[in-house]
Amino acid sequence: MFADILYSLTIYPIEFILEIIFYYFKVLTQSSYTVSVILVSLIINILSLPLYNIAEKWQKKERDMQAKMKPMIDNIKAVYKGDQAYLLIRTCQRINGYKTIYAFRGVLGLLIQIPFFLAGYNFFTSLTGASSESFWLIKSLGESDKIIHIGNHYINLLPFIMTAFSLASTFVYSKKLTFKESIPIFLMSLFFLVFLYNSPAILLLYWTINCAFSFFKNIVLINIEKIKNIINKIQNNKIFISAAKIIYFSYTIFIFIMTVLYFLRNTLINKSSSGYAFLKVFVIHIKTYKDLLLIYFIISIFILIVFLAKKNILNFIKIEGKLRLKIFISSLMTITILSGLFILTSLIASSGQEFENPFNIIFDVFFKYAGIFFVYPIFIYFLFSEKLKNGITFISIFAALISLINTFIMVMDYGYISSNFKFELEYLLIPNLKQIIINVVFILSALFFTLIIIKKKLINLMFNIFIIILLSLFAVSLFNFTKINNEQKKLLEIYSIDKDKEINYNIFNFSKTGTNIFIIILDRGNPEFGSLVFDRFEDIKKEFEGFVYYPNTSAFGAGTVGSIQALYGGYEYAPFELNEKYNLKDKHNEALLMMPQLFYDFGYKSMTFDPAFANFSWIPDLTIFKDYTNIKAYNQNDSMVEKELNKLLLSDLDDSFNTNDIVKNNKNKAQRFSLFRMLPVFLRYRLYAHNDWFIPNASRNLSIVGKSIQEYALLQTLTNLTKINNDGNYFNIIHSDTTHEPFNYNTNFIPSLKIEDIPDDELKYFGSDFSARSYYSTAASFRELANFFKTLKQNQIYDNTKIIIVSDHSGYFSPSVFDKNDMGQFKVFNSMLYFKDFNSKGDIITDDAFMTIADVPYLASMHLDNPKNPFTGKLIANKNKSSGIQVIELKDGEPNANEKMKYNYRQSYIIKDNIFEKTNWVLVTNK
Repeated sequence: MFADILYSLTIYPIEFILEIIFYYFKVLTQSSYTVSVILVSLIINILSLPLYNIAEKWQKKERDMQAKMKPMIDNIKAVYKGDQAYLLIRTCQRINGYKTIYAFRGVLGLLIQIPFFLAGYNFFTSLTGASSESFWLIKSLGESDKIIHIGNHYINLLPFIMTAFSLASTFVYSKKLTFKESIPIFLMSLFFLVFLYNSPAILLLYWTINCAFSFFKNIVLINIEKIKNIINKIQNNKIFISAAKIIYFSYTIFIFIMTVLYFLRNTLINKSSSGYAFLKVFVIHIKTYKDLLLIYFIISIFILIVFLAKKNILNFIKIEGKLRLKIFISSLMTITILSGLFILTSLIASSGQEFENPFNIIFDVFFKYAGIFFVYPIFIYFLFSEKLKNGITFISIFAALISLINTFIMVMDYGYISSNFKFELEYLLIPNLKQIIINVVFILSALFFTLIIIKKKLINLMFNIFIIILLSLFAVSLFNFTKINNEQKKLLEIYSIDKDKEINYNIFNFSKTGTNIFIIILDRGNPEFGSLVFDRFEDIKKEFEGFVYYPNTSAFGAGTVGSIQALYGGYEYAPFELNEKYNLKDKHNEALLMMPQLFYDFGYKSMTFDPAFANFSWIPDLTIFKDYTNIKAYNQNDSMVEKELNKLLLSDLDDSFNTNDIVKNNKNKAQRFSLFRMLPVFLRYRLYAHNDWFIPNASRNLSIVGKSIQEYALLQTLTNLTKINNDGNYFNIIHSDTTHEPFNYNTNFIPSLKIEDIPDDELKYFGSDFSARSYYSTAASFRELANFFKTLKQNQIYDNTKIIIVSDHSGYFSPSVFDKNDMGQFKVFNSMLYFKDFNSKGDIITDDAFMTIADVPYLASMHLDNPKNPFTGKLIANKNKSSGIQVIELKDGEPNANEKMKYNYRQSYIIKDNIFEKTNWVLVTNK
């Protein structure tokens, strides 16, 4: 634990910078591994130059001091021995103001290299994907280079090239050093040769570039005066300066014209295809424009830096020493608590049972951000001069302000995020122009405000504001900790109830001579994907014999909460039948109990599996069934699906797989989520990087062993959990998240730890990674249900079994008929509904009657004599829907996000007849 904390505080911040730079070149600019590594090495060396310059100054002080004391010390050693010599040398050092600890100044350059080396070593040795790329004579960058072959043996060449540059650099640099000072540097070069000899070529390439940079840097330092003279001549050359100004001014005009054409691009394309073909000349390629714009910004930033350096802008930023330090520390602490505690605890507390090992994740993220935003900035602060300390403080205040603005003002609605930090609607992360402009205005305002604070000497006021914000963030984080802890305790209690049950794995029961009811709820199942499965897979469709498909089916909510109650309990539990009339939690629990109790009253043995949000708990709280011993209720656990789960996981594992990587990957995603919230809106989508969260040193194909695999394993093992009885009547209802957690699915319709890229044609057809994988999960679900139906047929219990397949709601999937009718916002309400009655035969047929998920209790019980709700006594009937139904869109999918008796919703609609016609949707409430 202590080693992990020390690593997070000291090494990880440098590794994080490596990750960011590498990600930019490898992923965003699509550079090769070789080019990316070379550029990463060069940039890291440039960024670390100020540190090495400071080390060089301190080393020079040490050399000068040693040179000053050397004659006296030599005389002492020549005359005195032992303790006398030691005491006199110490006296000499005190006279010259020298302390023993100053001796470390002589090796400071080496000490600075250690965290950079460890960060580079950890990053590049764990980098995935490099094994598949070659470079020149190196066949695989992920392995040692093996360039020189002698028979069956090989010699790695890169370690010797690296050592040659290192020794050359040391030789050049050692001209300023004594022989004694040179020894550690030479020994370090030889140590690296031995230690890194069999390391991956990509790491050796990185460190070789470092050594080469150091070599050329030392040559420059030796000839620095000559170089300065050349630069001065260029700066004073009026012809050169005039030519540079003309070129930059012309390029500015060019970029302005390109920007105008960029914004007119769609118009020009449309016009050029409708009789104005000549306009094609002015249609610019987006990538070309962005590349030119990037070059312009780089040149502009360079000119700005030169200008600020010449004007000595730091002289305008003056803060008194004590005030500067306290505002600096308070701003750093604000960013650290915001990123390391507040953002993450707020997310996890919103669904405290959904996240595994939440406290491990939170503490890991906190210490990493403490290293990035607190430890290293303070270390750098004390290294530099007063002017630079003022500049660093200015940056820290500005960074704290924009972090707060982006977190609390630029919140945005990004939809649902899963417990493994994946957004289901990735396209929502792409900001529009208005959002970008607003964010930029806020950033400029924060910059202006920071300047005002310093200019008007309002540091004390700003310090007090930061302290108030800091205490507030910490207090809310502490409250979130308590909330998470309570939810985790509750979760343990739920698990203990399940654990104490005697499970004989005869969970689902069917009878050969009686009647059976089997209801399968596929959470967020999309009916349009179901139709696509039947179109593509005749063998699956064949097993759905006797089914009726109702495409014109509506849910009662855009999410599980607010909709599922009507599915379990019928129209009495529709949202506006409950809103402001009843205790929502009590009515939710009553709905879950309604059908199992109803069928028990008619002589059925009832079983419910994973009853959704029982007692408003993410992990269903089965204590609601404690007074109903006649109803069997189960939650899923690993032991139920152990065999199938092991098969799925073992097929993914290889020698390089490490289960610790799964945990590490989730922690990395959590860390990036905090940064995501603090970034401007126009950088967030880049950070998310199509579900990868720019984690280049963790397998891109590695995902969390979560519900994708777990839920699929359950459907696979339905037969093993089923008991065939000779007589009796049985009611079974199961809630499955197979279609709700599609993130691990590949084109083979099987979830995996190793996630493959979606083929381009599939991605184009489905419009997004999420939609494609959701289709794959639907196909997987239907295939496993088809296999189960085949088993029922083989045991002669298919005909005497009534089966209902339904979803509580759908999602914002593509392609969809709703998109064609400009009704994209409504497709989340279109639920699956497939119904097979007793002894039903023939191919699946389609019925366009207007149905809702609240018809499920009626369809399930219509063969019974006068079925009534056991809790209200009302008849369960097929409601007349001619006047329409009212559906709801909640603001939050968390079950406890509503008031005790009132739903917290955005808007509601009344819909009737054909849900695919826009005129049949009437907005009732818009909050």
